[in-house]
Amino acid sequence: MLGKFLASLLGHPHKTAEVQAESIGIPNPGVRIVEGKIIPHYACQTDIVGQCNLACRDCDHISPIAQHRYADPESLHRDFSILAKVYQPRLVQLLGGEPLLHPRIVPVIQAVRASGISDRVMVITNGLLLPHMQDAFWENLDDLEISIYPGSHPDPKSMESFKAKARAFNVRLEIYYYKEFRRVFSLSGNHNPALVERIYRSCKKVHIWGCHSVYDGHLYKCPQSIFIPRMLGLATGEYPRDGIELRDDPGFRDRLYAYLTAPEPLHACRHCLATAGVLRPHIQVQPKDWLSHQDGTLESWVDYEELARIEAEMHIQKPDHIKELLERQDVG
Repeated sequence: MLGKFLASLLGHPHKTAEVQAESIGIPNPGVRIVEGKIIPHYACQTDIVGQCNLACRDCDHISPIAQHRYADPESLHRDFSILAKVYQPRLVQLLGGEPLLHPRIVPVIQAVRASGISDRVMVITNGLLLPHMQDAFWENLDDLEISIYPGSHPDPKSMESFKAKARAFNVRLEIYYYKEFRRVFSLSGNHNPALVERIYRSCKKVHIWGCHSVYDGHLYKCPQSIFIPRMLGLATGEYPRDGIELRDDPGFRDRLYAYLTAPEPLHACRHCLATAGVLRPHIQVQPKDWLSHQDGTLESWVDYEELARIEAEMHIQKPDHIKELLERQDVG
């Protein structure tokens, strides 16, 4: 029953990249400067809520263990206003956690739009709280993405009502079904520099999907580099910050471009499988048990066939020092 419902609703069950991998170059990963502004791959995103009403085992925003946090609309307006002077994404994605938990979500949407960063604002949600959203939410929204997971999704009648709302308020609606995920994190980490670099250089989140993330006055290449220090239980100052501070000064654009196109892995990459982790079925877990599901060696969780496939798809040429290390250490 669920399969038929989803098939009729979704059309395509798996999310795909917005741009072709062949167009992405390394070390300049599809980030360009056009008429004085940095043009990223596709979107820029920000987590407006830390916590979630679900506890997905492979949540790559660590929501099951995240502290309760609601982004401040005024702070978001300030950060995106600075960024808008030098950077222009096609849209801004608001996510979490579960963004619909934010008690001021409409002012958040309005603040981001008023910053001038983009004419389009998208909310990405699991949809469970959508029945409680007032018309003001729909009136201020441009795009809505609903992620559906086995065992925790709105019923068919609710989904039809969401589609009707989207039509009525001219909101572009996308619905995706996720039955499995790739492992993302490793508490133990990986201290093989060759493998770290391979994973980073083939990371679709950084180089194809465009997951640049604004968080507390900084911009990060990917959200995982925000959350890995928190997953490891490190206090502020104990871990090198992988993002760049948003600064309203003449040199900011060039510093931002250099950061976004740098070929070196981030510090967080030692604990991240990016988009080359092994697949496993989606399940809900108890938040208290979430960290135990991230334990184990990173090397044992790499899908080496997928890693090689991505490398071929992206036409990545391994530098000589990487080839030497791979041959000597035999990491796949």
